[in-house]
Amino acid sequence: MIGKALRKQLHRSMQSLVFGRTLLRKEGAEFAKSGEVSEYLSRWNTGLLLDGKDLRLSEQVSFQNVAVYGITGKGKSTAIARPAILDKANSDAVMIVNDMSGDLYRDTSGYMKARGYRVVVLNPNDLTQSNRFNPFLSLQDPAAIMRMAELFSKTGGDGDDKFWASGAERYIRFFLKCLGTMPDVFNTPHNLYHLLSNFGTDGEDLDEWVASCAKDDVFLQNEWKALTTGADETITSFLTNALVGLKIFSEPHVCALTSSSDFDLSSLRREKTIIYIVTPPEDQAIYRPVISMYFLSLVHACMKQLPGPQDLPVYLIYDEFGNSYLPGFDTLITTTRKYRMSFLLLMQGQQQLITKYGKDLMHVIMSGIATQISFGAAEHVTASFFEQKAGKVRMFYRNEERETHIEHQSEYNLINASQIRELPDDKLLIISDNRKTTLIDVYPSHRSARWLRMMKLPPAPITSKAEDRLVFIPL
Repeated sequence: MIGKALRKQLHRSMQSLVFGRTLLRKEGAEFAKSGEVSEYLSRWNTGLLLDGKDLRLSEQVSFQNVAVYGITGKGKSTAIARPAILDKANSDAVMIVNDMSGDLYRDTSGYMKARGYRVVVLNPNDLTQSNRFNPFLSLQDPAAIMRMAELFSKTGGDGDDKFWASGAERYIRFFLKCLGTMPDVFNTPHNLYHLLSNFGTDGEDLDEWVASCAKDDVFLQNEWKALTTGADETITSFLTNALVGLKIFSEPHVCALTSSSDFDLSSLRREKTIIYIVTPPEDQAIYRPVISMYFLSLVHACMKQLPGPQDLPVYLIYDEFGNSYLPGFDTLITTTRKYRMSFLLLMQGQQQLITKYGKDLMHVIMSGIATQISFGAAEHVTASFFEQKAGKVRMFYRNEERETHIEHQSEYNLINASQIRELPDDKLLIISDNRKTTLIDVYPSHRSARWLRMMKLPPAPITSKAEDRLVFIPL
C-alpha cells in the first residue's frame, strides 16, 4: 500500500513539474478489469461462445442477441461461427446456420451428427446433398402471407422504389392466397412465378383459374377485380417488379429444392437439429430471395407460440447478414428473448444495415442487440458507433501555476475510431448491455486442437426421399 501511494504521489509530482498541473481524479468510462469481465463472460455460462475458446455469455444475455462486425478475412467464421456451433454439440438446442460456401457444414456437421443432432442441409447448388423445403406449405395465416409477399417484393431492401414494390406486393400476396387453396403439389414458389408470367396485360388468361380458387371467397373475388383494373402500363410495371423479385424460381434446380418438404417443422423445437443453408459467396445476390425466404420461415416456425419446458433454445448463426433483407426484422430482433431465441449476426459493418433497412430501422435493430463485437479494420460507421458507445474519460486537475484553488476538467474518448480500426487480429472489442467496454483475445478454430479434432469427422451424409417432380398449374 505504501509503495502504491508513493508511486501515485511521484506521478502527480512529475505531472506538476512537466505540465504545470496536478491530476486529482478520473471519472467516466473505463475498460473492464479481468474480474468484471468474468462477471458476464465465463467458462461456466451456457450461452454463446465468443472468444473461440471458453468465454461464453449466459443464455439470457445470448437471447438478447449478438452482432459481430469484421471485414472479409478477419475471422468471423473461423473464430466465431465454427466454435459457436461446435460448442453446442453437447447441448440440446436448435441451430439455424447461413453457411457461406458450405464450409461450416463441411467442418461441423459430422461431429454434430455424432453428438445426436438431426442434420438438415438446404443447398440449391447440389441437390444430391440437400434436403427439400417448401415454406409455402406453412403459410397458414394472413400475416405469414403478407410477410412472404413483402420479402419477394423488396429483395433489394430499402433502396427499392416503394411505390412499385408495394404494387408488386399486392399481386404476389393475392396469388399466394390463391395457391393456399390448392393441393400441396401446386402450392409452390415455381407456380407463383408461373402465374405471374402468364398474367398477360389484363389477367384474362387466369380468370377461370382464379374463379375456381375464389368461388367461396368474396374478398378474393373483389381483390381480383381491383388487380385487373387500371392502366396497362402500371399493371405491367407492377408485374415486372414482382417477376424480378421471383426470377430465381425460373431455375429448375431451385424449383426442385423448394417444391416439397422432407422434414417436419412442427417438431423443430423438440429435437436437437442443425440446419445449414448453403449458398456460394459469389452468388449471394442471386440466391438472396431463397435465403431470406428460408430464414424467415424457420424463424417464424420457432415463434408460433411461447416455448414450453420441453422446447429447445434456438440459435441462429447468420453469416453475411448485411447482404440480406428480412421483413419485420426490427420487430423480430426485439422480441427473441421471450421465445428463447438468439441471433448471432455476422456482417462486415453497420453501413450494410443502413443500406438495407434505412437509418431509422437500423437504430431499432441495434436496440434489440445487447452485445456488440468488433474486429479490427472496422468501417467508418461501425468504428464511430463503438467510439461513441465506449464513452469518455473525464479528468479533473488543478493548475499549479495560477488559480490553484480552481478545479479544471477535460475529457477524451476511451477508445478512438482510429484505434478500433487498428485493433490487432487477435483482439475483440465488446460492448455488452450495461457492462464496461471489454477487450479480449480471440482464438481461431484452426489453431485449437480441440476444434481440429472435432472437424476431422467427415460431413454428415444427406439423403432426401423427396421426388423432384415439378407440377405446374394448368391454365
